[in-house]
Amino acid sequence: DGELPKSPEEAIAIQNSRSPGGRDIPLYDVDCETVIGVFHVGGK
Repeated sequence: DGELPKSPEEAIAIQNSRSPGGRDIPLYDVDCETVIGVFHVGGK
């Protein structure tokens, strides 16, 4: 998401700033409006 980091140090800073609990991505039905579930990415 967003621009690519310009250096390895910037990449590490971006990774460290992310939420430790991860994030949820909604899953939509074929009508593109009805949420039928959630996919959790990251965290523990």
